[in-house]
Amino acid sequence: MDNEKLFLAEAVTDFIRESNWLNGRDIRTLAQLRDSVVCKNSQIGEFKCYVELIESRGPGYDPKIICVDTCLQHEIFELRRIGINTIGCCCGHGRKEAYIQVSPQSVKKMHELGYEQLPEHDDGQGKWCFKPKTYLLEPVRKTYKFDKAET
Repeated sequence: MDNEKLFLAEAVTDFIRESNWLNGRDIRTLAQLRDSVVCKNSQIGEFKCYVELIESRGPGYDPKIICVDTCLQHEIFELRRIGINTIGCCCGHGRKEAYIQVSPQSVKKMHELGYEQLPEHDDGQGKWCFKPKTYLLEPVRKTYKFDKAET
């Protein structure tokens, strides 16, 4: 994925987040633009639409780099800033349901913040996963389970 497309996706994400005057149709149109430029051009597991968040761990520690799908970067950054330990996430790329996975110690806090916990699959996938609050397009399939052929 070229840098111009990632920059456009970041700009659209920022605009949706910062513009409280947008109506639902405008938000959906912008999300469709972001999706068509970045998400649909990145298969799950290709890691083409991510950005690197740099997290300071305090004096004397090297910064930690966290890779996050472009459209989820603000939400993940904010969750980590308030002490939620995220351990994985995916926007779903328009193919699957998006999720934010947290450590077991952060599950209670996610519920307190009003996050909807997603069901765990029989094979163990999806443990401690929550539905993001970031506006994302509805997925083709309402599952965040990844089939072997998709990863």
